[in-house]
Amino acid sequence: MKLFLMKKILSFFLIFICLASFAQERQKEDSLFHLLNQAQADNAKTDVLIKLASFYYELEQPQKVIDYAQQAYALAEKNSDQKSMAEALSRQSSAYFLYGDEIKNLEYASKALLLYEKLKDKKNIAYHLGYVGYAHRKLGNYVSALDYSLRCLHAFEELNDEVGVAKVTSSIGMIYFEQGNFEQAYHFKIKSLEFFEKLKNKDGQTENLKDLGNIFTAVGEYEQAMNYLSRAMKLAEEQDNKREYAMCLSDIGRVYAKQAMFSEALNFYNRALETFKLIDNKGDNIATLCNIGEVYNEQTEYLKALSYYQQAVQQAEAYKRLPDLKNAYQGLANTYAKLQNFEQAFEYQQKFMTLKDSIFNQESHYKMISLQNASENEKREAVMQMQFAKERQNRFVLVGLLSILVLMSIFAIIFYYNNFKNKEINIVLQKQNQEIVKQKEEIEEQSNELKNANEKILEKNVIIEKKNEDITASINYAKRIQMSMLPSTEMIAAALPESFVFFRPREIISGDFYWFAEVEETNANKIVLVAADCTGHGVPGALMSMLGDSLLNQIVFDKEIYSPDIILAELHKGIQKVLHQGATENKDGMDVSICTIDLKNRILEFAGASNPLVYIQPDIADIPQLHYIKGDRMHIGGRIKGNRNFQFNKHSVKIDKPTTFYIFTDGYQDQFGQEEGSNKPRKFLPKHFRDLLFCIHHLEMNQQKEILELTFQDWKGKKHRQTDDVLVIGVRV
Repeated sequence: MKLFLMKKILSFFLIFICLASFAQERQKEDSLFHLLNQAQADNAKTDVLIKLASFYYELEQPQKVIDYAQQAYALAEKNSDQKSMAEALSRQSSAYFLYGDEIKNLEYASKALLLYEKLKDKKNIAYHLGYVGYAHRKLGNYVSALDYSLRCLHAFEELNDEVGVAKVTSSIGMIYFEQGNFEQAYHFKIKSLEFFEKLKNKDGQTENLKDLGNIFTAVGEYEQAMNYLSRAMKLAEEQDNKREYAMCLSDIGRVYAKQAMFSEALNFYNRALETFKLIDNKGDNIATLCNIGEVYNEQTEYLKALSYYQQAVQQAEAYKRLPDLKNAYQGLANTYAKLQNFEQAFEYQQKFMTLKDSIFNQESHYKMISLQNASENEKREAVMQMQFAKERQNRFVLVGLLSILVLMSIFAIIFYYNNFKNKEINIVLQKQNQEIVKQKEEIEEQSNELKNANEKILEKNVIIEKKNEDITASINYAKRIQMSMLPSTEMIAAALPESFVFFRPREIISGDFYWFAEVEETNANKIVLVAADCTGHGVPGALMSMLGDSLLNQIVFDKEIYSPDIILAELHKGIQKVLHQGATENKDGMDVSICTIDLKNRILEFAGASNPLVYIQPDIADIPQLHYIKGDRMHIGGRIKGNRNFQFNKHSVKIDKPTTFYIFTDGYQDQFGQEEGSNKPRKFLPKHFRDLLFCIHHLEMNQQKEILELTFQDWKGKKHRQTDDVLVIGVRV
């Protein structure tokens, strides 16, 4: 009751805070509109319009920012108020930043920068150098981006503006990150994060944590990446920064995608798209569209992949986002290649290579290095230039004269040589032109053939996809049937309160199954418990499990046979008979452990066909001891080699003192995994499994099951798929 009341009070308090915040924003908005209506002079109206634009920027409503900033610019221009014109242009730049339209952002930030330079406003010059550098980076102009960012850094250092230094340091880190220089990117990002933590600036911390997460993703350190991105997302949510929150969602999705956890990746990508849509941001969501296309490619859903890559291309072309456009082109090329549409694949690969070369050419690389070094070498170069000015001038004159003579000689030789060779070259060109026309006709013919073949392949893919869906639906229905035949854990718990069943099929349906019966016999009630591993897994194994379930019902309930060794013998005969194994080559069967528990007389009877029994009891000194009883080296079903009158052995165990016993299939101990520090996978092994059971036998049964599940998952890890169906049954009597 108290907890319920506390929840009610907390909910009311949160609603009250939200309403109060909304009321404050509404009050501020009304106050600004009142000032606008009261303003008589143009400069007063301009000032209020700029404040309204700033107000709506804080609320992330970019269209209203543009509307009021444009009105402010018109009034300021009318009155030749350059300061207000610059502020209005700056607000429009920030609105297009929210939209993700970096072309418009660059246009208005550059115009504002020119006006601030005329006004000699050092602080705003510094900030707008940073804004222009940011826009150039988002458009893939990395040389210009680094140039403006370094100028911005020097300006902020002269002003002793710690916030500005922190911001531009972060931007320089991103330039290196997008160029693939992760060591330099990490250096600048950590430096920027330390600045923002010192300043207690949460927006700056959010951006740098997010970017550090992306750096670790790029180098394959996914645990570190998830740590930084989770911290960034939490801060973005606290600050109600929807743009950064959306980008964190997308980046976390990429971490999952890198680890082939595609359903988790798609979940985060779609949440990112929804958040970008809320703030009408169609520029920053392009990378997310490409990432979704990449996931669908990995899942061989190529048509869905094409859809998302094409959306990414449209938006990247509209907003001139060259790095994103390059990634979208590459994604389309890969997808069309997988669909065997080689013409389209070649077309987009050409576009990708052209764009890649234009963004990441060697000249840009050397220019970036020189720009970074320029600020450090300016003074030294200036001194050297003054010392050697006269020497360079004299040398220039001499070299100039020699160059003119050499060039005149070269031009004369070229002129005469070209006249001599012109006729011969023309003949060769005519022949080459004829060959090119012929090759073009052949290529067009091959292209038409490829198009026809591609259409047929797409039709077949649709048919195959439909058949796969039908088969999966059928298997899921078979799973429901199989699960309904297995005894419920509640039924087992009613008879054996201290027990658990850990059942984990490899496929949708399982070849392992368990069976349970509570029967009455003269002077005693008995419980029969079975763990079985059928030949194969998936559909074949499930069919055998249903046959085993049916035969056990006949043997125990109809024939009233409760002794485990005789149950095994009857089960063996039943499978041979049903599968006609005497007359066919069929060898299917199962490995089985059977326990008959007599709680009144405190006796446990066991018989096994290739499967063992493990039980733990205290010895005379009351020290727990593990006992292992092997099953007979004999399978249920198939043909018996050698002695056809084989009889299964029955083992009796007194349970007059606390006893915990386990029956199981071989799926758990045969699972492949990898020990920490080892590169070689190996099986879990029976000895390790028995040691694990001994270590946990004293715990509550539900705790034992949880530990078995966690140990299995940790051992298997993410690199290894499940080897076989897994079944472990534990009972304490």
